[in-house]
Amino acid sequence: MFKALVIELISPLQTSLFLVFMAAIAQRILRNKRLASTLVCISLVWLLIWSQPYSADLLLYPLERNLEVKKHQHDSQELPDFIFVLACYYNTEGDVPEVSRWSSCSLQRLVQTAMLYKQTKSKIIISGGYFLENKDISYSQKAEAFLMSLGVPQDKIILTDEGTNTHEEIVSASQLVMNKNVLVVTTATHVRRVSNELKHITNHVVFFPVDYHSAGTLTPYLTMPSLAALTASRSAFYEYLALVKQRATQ
Repeated sequence: MFKALVIELISPLQTSLFLVFMAAIAQRILRNKRLASTLVCISLVWLLIWSQPYSADLLLYPLERNLEVKKHQHDSQELPDFIFVLACYYNTEGDVPEVSRWSSCSLQRLVQTAMLYKQTKSKIIISGGYFLENKDISYSQKAEAFLMSLGVPQDKIILTDEGTNTHEEIVSASQLVMNKNVLVVTTATHVRRVSNELKHITNHVVFFPVDYHSAGTLTPYLTMPSLAALTASRSAFYEYLALVKQRATQ
């Protein structure tokens, strides 16, 4: 619940609405038209900035195009001991087809993991425990069933069945991956944070980022405001806050 609240609060759209709300209060209580007008202008400028895809691209670039971590090369001759895929989300509520229960980031991570397995035949580690809406359902077990439906043999899958956040997931797999060659599949914005955690466990880590939120271009361009850009900006703000928290608690 706390994570969901933070995500909502850092949304540029929600922040702008909050500033407009504060402007209304200022006008009503303080009868200060100048302050109210200033807050409204700030909210509109803030919204316009982060609704531009290029602004979101700039914010996401250091996260998604991180040059400090090693990326998986398709022609690499060194096979990983394990493919480690981190959890995202699975919706346990409602009457919908099984495939519709998976979030986009989960689908991309798991499908890419199945593809990498076919290339490497390396064992797969799945993390993620009982953090879903239905607390009786394990993310790891659902992900295992999904990978098996894509042709991955069950004896090639290892479940940690633990973890409700990134740190807990990595801790749950730490004994398995210690000093091993590990290929990590996760969302592109997530790579820097995962790398910071894993470097204390093994030096042999490469990443296959998926679920990109930006095209990675730094050439300036201007378009119409976009809801997708607001969503991408929110994801970047959340990841930067998570990195600050990680640094403060290490």
